[in-house]
Amino acid sequence: MDIKDKQPVVVLGALNLDMCGIPRDDAFHMHDSNPGSIVLSAGGVGHNIARHIARAGIEVQLISLLGDDHAAGILLQACDREGI
Repeated sequence: MDIKDKQPVVVLGALNLDMCGIPRDDAFHMHDSNPGSIVLSAGGVGHNIARHIARAGIEVQLISLLGDDHAAGILLQACDREGI
């Protein structure tokens, strides 16, 4: 039996929105303004494990807590794109 014919892998774990601030200049200035950009991405140990399982071509389901806000929408879209 091929591994792809089996039941999906179920991951129970964290799903959260990672926020990374990147200053426009190479240097970060303490106690001052630092213009730049913010990058949002799906993260959390459970999500990362599920993402790698999906990349291996194995059906995976992630069980986690999720709010009812804009961040939750971003996370649901990311999981959908990643095959979770």
